Amino acid sequence: MGWVGDDLEATIDLGKNQAISSVGMHTLEQNGSWIYLPKYVEAMGSTDGINFTSLGRSTEFKTDTLTMCWITVTFPPTNTRYIKLTAKNYGEIPDGQAGAGNKAWLFADEIRVF
Repeated sequence: MGWVGDDLEATIDLGKNQAISSVGMHTLEQNGSWIYLPKYVEAMGSTDGINFTSLGRSTEFKTDTLTMCWITVTFPPTNTRYIKLTAKNYGEIPDGQAGAGNKAWLFADEIRVF
């Protein structure tokens, strides 16, 4: 899925409280096509789906193919039912790059919870 200029925000219901210790997102980087990595990914947890607490934030990307990578937020084991994942869009494409002055695309194709 792709977002132009907007942040990705996904809420996942695990169905019951469970202990988790990481949330990851698979993303794409193809700057020539105006697709940029997010500035960061933040994971939040909640037991009621209303009040969320930050579990952590990451800016570390691990490449798995030429243009695709994972960004994973790790944290101490936490009991939660709902997870809110936010990927902050890169924003405006800088001067000197293809699409300069336009909003960047953010792509994601998978979210995993462990």
